[in-house]
Amino acid sequence: MNEIEVKARVTNPGLLFARLGSLGIKLSEPTYQHDLIFSPKDLEEITIFKPDTNFLRIRKENNQAVLALKRSGVNELAVQTEETAVVDPDALTRILEALEYKLSVEVKKQRQKADYHGIEICVDEVEDLGTFIELEELSVTDNNPEETQNKLFKFLQRLGVTEADRVTQGYDTLVALKFGVRR
Repeated sequence: MNEIEVKARVTNPGLLFARLGSLGIKLSEPTYQHDLIFSPKDLEEITIFKPDTNFLRIRKENNQAVLALKRSGVNELAVQTEETAVVDPDALTRILEALEYKLSVEVKKQRQKADYHGIEICVDEVEDLGTFIELEELSVTDNNPEETQNKLFKFLQRLGVTEADRVTQGYDTLVALKFGVRR
């Protein structure tokens, strides 16, 4: 599955929520997500984009856990992904470490979601980073993810997001950059 997304910092949450509401978009109640991001042991820095690199994420949410394989594509926000439920995230962490994946960074956030014509809208309050909006489209085949990202960003602009607000890195990279996380 291809996961193609765009994201932006939210400088005025009240205005964003009003614009979402004017389009009839109702966000879910907030849920808490705790992501553990694992990278290959030979990757020197998580903050440097490297195509065709596999990252593994254990996401804990609502007393459940999911493992996601994310393989970098043309940019950091267009990835191939596969997910599966996890029964014991602590045992899985030990397995990943035995397979020489290292815990690189943790991301904690509160997320509200909505679906709008097949686009998943997420408003995230990310610990230590602030508020973001993320639009995501899933597809089996997408030969031009950058074109899809441009289409998604045009929708963000309808919500008042500017090019200056746009973020081209994942939360894991943003946290790593902020705190100087190195493996």
